[in-house]
Amino acid sequence: YSFTITAYDNGTPRLNGSANIHVFLTNVNDLAPTFSNPMEYVQVSEDAVVGTLIHVIQAYDVDGDSVAYNGLLSWGPFSIASDTGVIMLRGSLDKSSSLSYRLNITATDDGICCGGVITRSMVVVEIKDVNNNAPKFLECSSYNPVVMEKENIGTPVIQVSATDYDTGINSNITYSLVRFAEQSSFDRFDIDPRTGLITTSDILDRESKIGITDYGLTVKAEDHGSPSLAGFCSFQVKVGDKNDNAPSFNMPEYFVSVEESSSVGKKIKQVYATDQDAGRNMGQEATVKSLMKDYKKFTINSTTGTIRTSAMFDREIKKEYYITVVAQDGAPSSRSNHQPPATATATVLVEDINDQVPRFKQKFYEISIFESRPTGTNVLTVFAYDDDVGVNAKLIYSLVKLEDHKYFRIFTDAVSNSGVIQIHNEIDFETIKLKYFNLTVGVHDLNPLHNDTAYILINILDANDNAPTFSITQHKINVFENISVDSSLFRFVVHDLDTGQGGLFRYEIDPLSDPQNNFKISDSGLVSTAQSLDRENRAEHKLRVMAIDQGVPQLTGYATLYVTLKDVNDNPPHLNITYLPIIYENKPPGQFVVEVTASDNDSLDNGPPFKFWLPCSGRCPCWSFSSCQFFKFKFAPSLFFCSYSSVFISFFFVKNLAEAKFLLML
Repeated sequence: YSFTITAYDNGTPRLNGSANIHVFLTNVNDLAPTFSNPMEYVQVSEDAVVGTLIHVIQAYDVDGDSVAYNGLLSWGPFSIASDTGVIMLRGSLDKSSSLSYRLNITATDDGICCGGVITRSMVVVEIKDVNNNAPKFLECSSYNPVVMEKENIGTPVIQVSATDYDTGINSNITYSLVRFAEQSSFDRFDIDPRTGLITTSDILDRESKIGITDYGLTVKAEDHGSPSLAGFCSFQVKVGDKNDNAPSFNMPEYFVSVEESSSVGKKIKQVYATDQDAGRNMGQEATVKSLMKDYKKFTINSTTGTIRTSAMFDREIKKEYYITVVAQDGAPSSRSNHQPPATATATVLVEDINDQVPRFKQKFYEISIFESRPTGTNVLTVFAYDDDVGVNAKLIYSLVKLEDHKYFRIFTDAVSNSGVIQIHNEIDFETIKLKYFNLTVGVHDLNPLHNDTAYILINILDANDNAPTFSITQHKINVFENISVDSSLFRFVVHDLDTGQGGLFRYEIDPLSDPQNNFKISDSGLVSTAQSLDRENRAEHKLRVMAIDQGVPQLTGYATLYVTLKDVNDNPPHLNITYLPIIYENKPPGQFVVEVTASDNDSLDNGPPFKFWLPCSGRCPCWSFSSCQFFKFKFAPSLFFCSYSSVFISFFFVKNLAEAKFLLML
């Protein structure tokens, strides 16, 4: 408390004085601490870790004293801070030993009061369950259920059970079947989600196409906690067998082979019959009987199914056998579930051995061929047969005699199993001595001792393969151009090595070499003139003479005849042009008038130099040409020996001429 005191005197003036008074109250510890709640309830999860704050308890002292907290009992996993009242977890919780804890707490102030009265409070700590235990199948390893096939849907298989150590809802369990991709059992079984009873949801058949003798089941037990936990149990459900299947062979039909030379008792095949049923219901007893009359050639072991021969075979007599095998299961025939027997057929093929000798279908052949057939040409195909088959019937053909290989060869056609004779070297009819060949052909199979021979006569025919041949292929002759028609020039001699029509021939002159038909040739090869010749038109003739035979195809031989025409002086010289010279009057004598040239179509021997003269043989004047007296000329021979020469004509006399034009004959 704070206040002011004032004191007054009695003087005049009256005087006073003041003082401020501060009163401080000192506490007396006369009240005990009190809790806000005498009893409190808190929860903590069983999985709380050490150091977890559980609760904070508070007590108040009106006196303002400090309060200290303490526990009167051993609290086990809990501790309390004496100055703050904070309760913390100091150890792990075990819900299995205690589901709750009662904590007795005292509060004491720091003074002496109230005759030692202690204030108390209680905190009840409940352990809250955590879903930390998954359900467990304690007897999973002992589950080995068996259910018989063909039982009705809903048949009990096994009841599974799981245990969950949690409490409350965390321990409630629901059962289900787990489906895996590789398992086929999911659609075959059901499970009661509450009781765990497994029953069939389908009729099981262990021998069906998808039948299974053991089903793998995985059961899931899931609790209702959050999050939920689950346990699993996997085991096999065996399907019990019933004798509901007949035996069957692994193949409905067997194909067996045996060599024809096989000894008696040889194993040729083992057949297998199976029964999809199991246990004593399965057995195999096989007997054999034949559908053919030759079934006694085989025996069979009724236990192992081994088939053996009981006789010898000859493929060339019979190459196939058919037998029937019967298999019956081991269940007694008197039982109601006895199944019928199974049957299978076996085809036994007798394999060939090389025991037959090849033979030619034809022992003798005769053919005719033309010469000059190209190398590799097929001439003849021969056939042999072998009663064996396969590789044992493959034949090999050959030419037996060494000399036969000069002109012929033979190869084996693997497709037709025949021998094809071909030309090895071309044959020339004109050079071989004999016009035929005798070939010996051999054949054998893989065993050279298995052989046969055939004989072939090949006649060689002449082919038109030789052209007519001229004894002289080129010849030159010189004749005068005035040779008379039908004059003989030259006779050709021709030979043809071919015979028959191919050796006959005719002569012709190639029209291209004699387009004007100046020449002709006789059947005997004599070339002669067909009409008059003129050297000045064509001085040389190159005749292509042909000899054409009558074979097929026609062949032709050629020769050349060169005919040169010698000149005969049968052409007069002639002036090259018509001359019209001009001269001038009153000119002195010796005036040049014209140069006159001449030519001759004959050769140089019969041509220039020429002689020129005026009329009257140069005697001028004369009665026939009086004006010649006025002219004169001079002969000028060619310097280059051409076929012409020239003369120079000059005016000799020009005085007192009355004529204005002259006609000069040369």
